[in-house]
Amino acid sequence: MRKLILFAFIILGSTAIAQTDVSAYYGYQFGSKAYGYNGTLKLKGAGNYGAILEFGVRPDLMIQLQYMGSSTYASLSSYYEIAKADVNVNYYQIGIIRPFPVNDKVEVFGSFSMGATQFAIQEAQYSDEWRFSITLGLGAKIWITDKVGIRLQSRLLAPINWAGLGFFCGTGGCGTSVNAGSTFISGDVSGGLVFRLGN
Repeated sequence: MRKLILFAFIILGSTAIAQTDVSAYYGYQFGSKAYGYNGTLKLKGAGNYGAILEFGVRPDLMIQLQYMGSSTYASLSSYYEIAKADVNVNYYQIGIIRPFPVNDKVEVFGSFSMGATQFAIQEAQYSDEWRFSITLGLGAKIWITDKVGIRLQSRLLAPINWAGLGFFCGTGGCGTSVNAGSTFISGDVSGGLVFRLGN
């Protein structure tokens, strides 16, 4: 409930900003799996839902705040199922969206965001897991009127499960390297309504 109230205050506070878009959507998040020493961890695909707030900082660039949630279950198995639990997956993201107008009614866009993903396991003996995550998306906004439209999008969802930092020296000097990766990559497709607030 507190998240909903906070999001409402953000929306009300942003109505004075030119080109502020608010979207609500429903879709499907594809399942994913990760392989480990103890077996294979699978996250089943499920319906997802969310809300996105976008406000323009330039005519061709918008800042994006988004929340996405889904209720599914995870299972750990080797030659047989070892454990299974219900899981709520919540994405909290901030990023950018780049719109490309096609005509007065249609604009396509690309998006990138980063933030945190919460895996809230619904069993008392387990604690929540949090991961840094990124998303990449493509979509379109189809405006029915000047203020109301349809939002269609697909995204790559990538919680980061490992990261590394390296430092090395050689005859040519010294340097550093940073790497990160995900073994739990997923994606989603969704559709919903978008509302333009402000001017």
